[in-house]
Amino acid sequence: METTKAMLKAARRAEFAYYHQNRFPGSRFVPIPDGMMLAILDAAIDAIGDDDLPDDDGPANSHDEAEVPRATRTTIVRARKPRTRR
Repeated sequence: METTKAMLKAARRAEFAYYHQNRFPGSRFVPIPDGMMLAILDAAIDAIGDDDLPDDDGPANSHDEAEVPRATRTTIVRARKPRTRR
C-alpha cells in the first residue's frame, strides 16, 4: 500500500485537532515536517502487514449490524468555593 496525499492531509488534520484540544496559553502550532510525516505513515502501514488487512470475501464493515457506541468528550468539572458576600 502506498501513502497518498489524502493520507497526508488526514494526518495533518488529526495533528492540528490534537494540538487544538491540548493547547495551553502561549503555545504555538509547529507542524511535523512532510518527510517525517511520510516516514511515520510508511512505518505504520508496514506495521499493519497483509495478515491484518480484511479479506475481500467478507463484508466491508463488520459493525454495520450492531450499533457502535460513540466516544464522547470528557467534561472536566471543577469545584469552586463560593465567594462570601459583604
